[in-house]
Amino acid sequence: MFVVYNQVTGVTSSWKYTYATTATEVKSLLDAGRAVTAASNSTSSDPIVGGHAYEILDVYEQDGQAHVTVYNPWGVDGADGYDDYPNDGLIDLTWTDFVAKFSWIAISAV
Repeated sequence: MFVVYNQVTGVTSSWKYTYATTATEVKSLLDAGRAVTAASNSTSSDPIVGGHAYEILDVYEQDGQAHVTVYNPWGVDGADGYDDYPNDGLIDLTWTDFVAKFSWIAISAV
């Protein structure tokens, strides 16, 4: 994913393991207008498609816990019945579930 950012922008982008970042850091990147994508683990399962790239759309706090909204560009959630809109590609996860299901993130330089 960071290679694509480099090719599109012409600027070197970066990546980071999910376990080495925080929800606050990702929220700050998004607030600064940076594109952030996440690579799911190859062993991930419903509702996450394994070995796939997702866009991180939002990081927010609810009931004292950090949550992440990711978007599957294929437009599916990975599992029918996970939420009320199985074909919108949007999935909300707790930060803990996000770190467990995704290996690393790519961060656009611009």
